[in-house]
Amino acid sequence: MIAFDTPIPFYWIVIGAMLGVGTLAWVSLRLQGVVRPAYLWGLAGLRFWAFAAILLLLLNPYRLDQQPDAEGFRVAVLFDASGSMDTPDIDQGRQTRFNLVEEWLRPDTDSPLAALRQKGYRLDLSLFAEEAVPFAPPPRLLPGGTALGPVLQQELADGGSRRADLGAVLLISDGGSNSGPSPIEAARQYRARGIPVSTIGIGSRTPPGEIRAAFTQSRFQGERGQPLDLAVNVTNTRRTPQTIRVELHHDEGILDTREVSVPANSEERVTFSVTPYQAGGQAYRLVAQAPGAPEQVDVAAVEVNEPDQFRILYLGSQPSIEYRFLQQAVEAADQIQLEAIIRTGPDSFFQALRAEQERLAPAGQFPDQANFFNGFDAVILDARVLAEMGPAHTALRDFVAHRGGGLLLIGEIRDLPPEFAVLLPVAATEEELPFVRRELSVAAAPLFTEIAGGALFSRPAIFMAEELAAFVANEWKRGARPILRPGNQPGALMAVQAYGAGRVGWLGSDATWRWRMATATGAEQHRLFWNNTLVWLASTGKPRLSVPLQGTRVPLAADLDVGIEVMGSDFRPAQAAEVQATVTSPNGETRQIRLQPSFRQPGRFQSDFRPDETGEYRIRYQVNFPEGEELVQDAFFIASHHDREREEVAYREDLLRDIARLTGGVFYHYTDAANLREIPLAEGIPTRESRRHLANHPLFLFLLALPLFGEWYIRRKIGLR
Repeated sequence: MIAFDTPIPFYWIVIGAMLGVGTLAWVSLRLQGVVRPAYLWGLAGLRFWAFAAILLLLLNPYRLDQQPDAEGFRVAVLFDASGSMDTPDIDQGRQTRFNLVEEWLRPDTDSPLAALRQKGYRLDLSLFAEEAVPFAPPPRLLPGGTALGPVLQQELADGGSRRADLGAVLLISDGGSNSGPSPIEAARQYRARGIPVSTIGIGSRTPPGEIRAAFTQSRFQGERGQPLDLAVNVTNTRRTPQTIRVELHHDEGILDTREVSVPANSEERVTFSVTPYQAGGQAYRLVAQAPGAPEQVDVAAVEVNEPDQFRILYLGSQPSIEYRFLQQAVEAADQIQLEAIIRTGPDSFFQALRAEQERLAPAGQFPDQANFFNGFDAVILDARVLAEMGPAHTALRDFVAHRGGGLLLIGEIRDLPPEFAVLLPVAATEEELPFVRRELSVAAAPLFTEIAGGALFSRPAIFMAEELAAFVANEWKRGARPILRPGNQPGALMAVQAYGAGRVGWLGSDATWRWRMATATGAEQHRLFWNNTLVWLASTGKPRLSVPLQGTRVPLAADLDVGIEVMGSDFRPAQAAEVQATVTSPNGETRQIRLQPSFRQPGRFQSDFRPDETGEYRIRYQVNFPEGEELVQDAFFIASHHDREREEVAYREDLLRDIARLTGGVFYHYTDAANLREIPLAEGIPTRESRRHLANHPLFLFLLALPLFGEWYIRRKIGLR
């Protein structure tokens, strides 16, 4: 649109134009006959040209332009930062999709954003996966799946809370969407609002194939000092064979390196053998490098356990041959440590205890406190000791029921305190004094198996010794299991049952030592019997601190309960403890958390935590009890990207094209993004008017000077001054 911007009234300009034209005509007519016609008409034309230019200068014409008001609307630029963007299919596999996003987000690069910035548009940059977050350097991948539909809807919903209306959206993504409503439904909402969504697709239309290396499991179990195999699958979906360098890393550095040749479209398995010498949670990192591809990293959690070692306490009323041979039976077993308190006289005791238990043991009497028994995994008890133990009956019952300990009573059960008798698997016994050896049949379950029992199930059989008193149970409880039975008789020389959290057994004879000297296989039978019995009794003990999260792999940015289950010194759920946790992130940052008691589960302390980066997290729990006791427990877990994001990595250009088509936007592939100069904007966005005066253009000065120079030239040509 052309208009005039002059302070001179228009009618004066018309009058001046008429006078000027008349004057120019009169001057030109006076020159007739003086100069040749060609020069005359040239001078007249140049003078009329100069007069028109001066008249145009007085009118001061301008063109009125309308441009979008960059201050009145905003352009939302959404960058896909989900796990699938870590796929290396850019520049023939030398870059990941997110590497390109990182390059475009740098302000000094020639990216598609540069053209929009040059137009002065206000750009709102966001990264998204399951939800959009404002961009803040440095760029990083976000946790969770990909939710294109919800992210687009979120941008519409947030528009009213922004300082400017939404004028357009530029969506930069690989087109993957595996969470929330369909992106097409969101596109229809944009079309109804008249807001175009332009898209840029990042991904290879013809993928070169993938090289992938990953542990076969996310979690491995091992034992301290024992070799452990970590298996790795290396996959090549390219059309040519590939050689991949695979490195196994630990905190100490690189443990092992392999070169793996993988044929086209096939998979190879590599096994790394490691020997962990420290118990607890550990993380091993796998780094795979193929020619022309970025490094790939995978992490596996390894929980390294201490070899099982059970502490057994023997309480005897007098020195016995049974105890001496029991020591021989277990001395070759590394997992069993036998300790003892035995009365040796009216006022004397023999003690073979660890130093910490020796400090707790009362002088001149048998122990009767729970904190003493709780230091062991199982107790072997001569029935005659019970009469001297007083309040130990309750402590032993709690040791089995709450601590999860094992108890084996040897001997007569008559006259036992009722609070103790409820533990036992048998209800009535009778004494026998065999005059001949009586063979025993052995039940395999639950103490033995055909393999673990070995010689116990072979001939000659174990037996009840002749001329030595023994007790045979003729009545046992409903949940009890008879283990040793004399011949085909209905009674039982031994029975076991579960009680509370622990296990209880009863044995009616203290003459098993006779087996060792009776036959050539007797020593082996005696060893197998006691080792299997004690391990079964002791293997149910509960730890005082238990971390359910230990050694697990969790989704990145998931809300986790980093809770711990705490038992008091009586092995009952603790309620009054104070629990602090120190969480160390993969980057070395630490965070202090105070855990609160759970109202639903006694003894559980809990707190929420959200891991925000991939890798290994370590937690140190510090538990303080009211009586001053302090316990410390270390644990770890690994955070990684959403599993679906690791599997669903295909480039979906069709979806991006559909979003752009439905909303009135434009689509570019990343290879053509350099051609992006502008994007469609919503109708009705604020505009700004601007005037472009023609007299300000440099060409106008040239048009004004040209006739003056032309007249000077012609006058010199014809000799006029």
